[in-house]
Order: sequence, then structure tokens, then C-alpha cells
Amino acid sequence: MMRMKPISLIALAVLLAVPVAYAAVQYRSFTLEAPHGQVIIEWITEQESGCTSFAVERSTDGVEFFEIATFTPHGAGEPYRYIDSDVFKQTNRTFRYRIRGDIGEQHVYSQTKSISISINTVQQTWGSLKALFR
Repeated sequence: MMRMKPISLIALAVLLAVPVAYAAVQYRSFTLEAPHGQVIIEWITEQESGCTSFAVERSTDGVEFFEIATFTPHGAGEPYRYIDSDVFKQTNRTFRYRIRGDIGEQHVYSQTKSISISINTVQQTWGSLKALFR
């Protein structure tokens, strides 16, 4: 039978008594709307302890996502909003979005949502022209 040294028992007791810092992001709501050829992304968190930033990510295929905006956390329960008007430059009409919460090197993702938009030819041409002069 193996006996533990008293110092080991004290160290174990200290480890068990010290609270571990808990970091988490929980999303309460995440919505997409597509009025007038743009996409409005809104979300609210239930919890965002330890979160250093949020990023809005967009994809056209649901596999490869690209960061399109970043936010500093406002606090749980506060609304976030981003308007994606760069969809004019895209040839796809269905877009997928997700929110990424960053906690150090870890990422906590919202669910992925998709939305289809309709852009008429004039809007697409105007959007492309604006993009040329940025």
C-alpha cells in the first residue's frame, strides 16, 4: 500500500479549494435579415465572460468562412449589429454567417445561419462600381 506524504495532501487540498476561472460565451439570439440587397446580422449573448472579441464570419459554401467584422464585447445581454453591404460584390445569392467569440486562443461559434438575397442588376453594378473607388 502506497502512503502519500503530508505535503502532497496539503497541495491537493489547496488545488481543490481554489476556484478555477470560468470563461464562456453563450449566444441568446442570432438573427439575419436581408432588406434591400444587404444583410443585417444581429445577436445577443447570454454570457461572455473571458471573451476578448467577437467576429462576424461569412461563407458562400458553408465550409470556408471569412472574417468580415470584429467587435469588442459590450457585456452579456447587450445587442450587437452589423450590416453587410458587401454582398453586392458577390455572385452568389446565398450566404452563411456565424459569430465567433474569442477567449484567448479558443473560439466559441454560434450556430451557422444562411440567408438568400435578391440583388437586381442595377444594384449589383452600382455595388461593383463603388468597390472600384474604395
